[in-house]
Order: sequence, then structure tokens, then C-alpha cells
Amino acid sequence: MAAQRGIQYVNHTFKSHLTVAASLHVFASNRDFRLCEYPAAGSPLSNNVASHVERDADGFVSAPETPGLGVKVNLDVVKEYLAPVSMNVAGETFRFDQL
Repeated sequence: MAAQRGIQYVNHTFKSHLTVAASLHVFASNRDFRLCEYPAAGSPLSNNVASHVERDADGFVSAPETPGLGVKVNLDVVKEYLAPVSMNVAGETFRFDQL
């Protein structure tokens, strides 16, 4: 929709490399989108939750060529923030407490 309306798309995913990797698919679909927010610094969670999407010598970011989002998620870091969750749907309880 942004391209159809002549609007410059800019991702708002500067917090971690995982969110940057997820946002790059839009950039891969349109070379006219040239502005990409990129994490300069952050918390231990945002810095360590996934491998980094690297910039080239000119500061540009490209979508990784590896499968999926192209970054490796560090499950040990994710586990530090894991909290048990349960949902009740139509009287049936679903528990989510494992990764």
C-alpha cells in the first residue's frame, strides 16, 4: 500500500536484530524503500536474543540469504524471560509454559 500511494516505508523495528530481520521482507520486495531503522545499542535481551543482521561497508542492510528470517534465535536468552501463561477458551484451559 505504501508503494501504491507513493509513501516511503520505514520499519519501526530498531529494538533488536530479530525484529529487523522480520521487517526486511518488505524491503526485499521494493528497492525504492531505502530507509531502515537499525539497532545501534540496546538491552541485553535485544542484543542477545538473535544473531545480528549485519550492515555492509556503505551502511546498507540486506535480507539474509539463510532460511527463515535469516537469524538464529538464542533460546537460552528467550528462556530467561519465559513466563507460564494459560488461556481459557470456551471452558477449556490451554497452558503455555514450555519453549
